[in-house]
Amino acid sequence: MTIKESLRKWLQLYPNFDIEEFVDIDIAKDGGYALAKEPNIVTNTFLDGSVQRTEYYTFIAKKITTNETLRENTDEFLEDFEDWIYIKNLNGDYPTLKEKCYCDNISISSTYYLQSNEEKYGMYVFTIEITYRKEL
Repeated sequence: MTIKESLRKWLQLYPNFDIEEFVDIDIAKDGGYALAKEPNIVTNTFLDGSVQRTEYYTFIAKKITTNETLRENTDEFLEDFEDWIYIKNLNGDYPTLKEKCYCDNISISSTYYLQSNEEKYGMYVFTIEITYRKEL
């Protein structure tokens, strides 16, 4: 299982997702959620050969934005979702990663914002930072 897949499954534990909603790799035309890996990475190599990696993933929410109430509901959902990630990190409740990989930190590196608004759907995005150790 990839780091991205582990993170996706962990994010799906957020209790405010509707049963039909899920984090997918691609976003459907009629809305949904996706997770995209960013090209940025920070690595630290240690004497024992292990590596600490910090990777970045963009969480994308495609939501209906046709009226103010729907936009406010999306704002509330995303604020609560970011708080959930913060609390999980604070409690050390991390995703289970592939063999010999251990998560050390998950945080929000850029808060959510409305990236685009076309027709009746808006694309909200925020960036998740995950730091993990990879042992030999």
